[in-house]
Amino acid sequence: MADLYPSIRELIPHDGPMVLLDEMLHCEPGHARCRITIAPGMRFVSDGAVDTIVTLEYMGQAVAASCGYAAFRGGNDIRVGMIIGCRRMDIEVPKLQVGDELLVEVREVRAQEEISVYECEVCRGSEIVASAQLTLFHAEKPPGESDSFP
Repeated sequence: MADLYPSIRELIPHDGPMVLLDEMLHCEPGHARCRITIAPGMRFVSDGAVDTIVTLEYMGQAVAASCGYAAFRGGNDIRVGMIIGCRRMDIEVPKLQVGDELLVEVREVRAQEEISVYECEVCRGSEIVASAQLTLFHAEKPPGESDSFP
């Protein structure tokens, strides 16, 4: 039940139209599942479709939501993160259509304080449309909010 979790906007450090996920459906340490329905006018939609490479951002936001929920539960501030590597990415379909409902699942492979690795998968129904292994960097504050950025 999605009402068990805060809104995605409370869990990830993105603003306005860059918040692409709709809701978190499940989260436990090292694993999260989020939902997105591709809507007209949404960022990256062109001629009623989205290039499947954009699922890389959906995956990154699902990792951010997972980390954000852990911070929320621990009473900590949400940290800024960024994708710094993609070991592999498999794209099974070239485009996704407006109206497609996607499930984005992320599983932590390993993590340290500032670096983590996640296996990620995006499905449309029972069909896997994209998968990747992402390496992410987690900062304490956004660039510009401290004297130096690591």
